[in-house]
Amino acid sequence: MICTRCNRAGTGAEKGFYFEQEQLSSSDRYNEYIMTALRTTWGVDFNIIQERFGAELLSYLKEQIQQISNNLIEETAIGFKLSTAGMNVADTVISECFWVKN
Repeated sequence: MICTRCNRAGTGAEKGFYFEQEQLSSSDRYNEYIMTALRTTWGVDFNIIQERFGAELLSYLKEQIQQISNNLIEETAIGFKLSTAGMNVADTVISECFWVKN
């Protein structure tokens, strides 16, 4: 598990640096990576998926992107990213890549 800290209230030193902490499971960290990476110009790096989350999630992700319309994603040298059309429906594409336990 990895902890994240965030200052949701936007307070500073004058208010004691209040922050919240949460424990993220491996699947939560995977989903966070997918959500964040697909919103960048670089997209998702398959090597990062393999190193951080293992072969099972890499295989799962590759299966998921095979089901996404080709005009929504673009292959890169190291993975994939959203196309211009994909950016318009980013939330839908991202949710298709999420790992959801049943």
